[in-house]
Amino acid sequence: MKGHPNITAIALANISLRWSVLGWVRGLV
Repeated sequence: MKGHPNITAIALANISLRWSVLGWVRGLV
């Protein structure tokens, strides 16, 4: 885990992206 800090950053970015897309879709509807 200590040798792969990028995985955590990518996971957080992916979650944020999904939430942003969900919010955009909701706003669209």
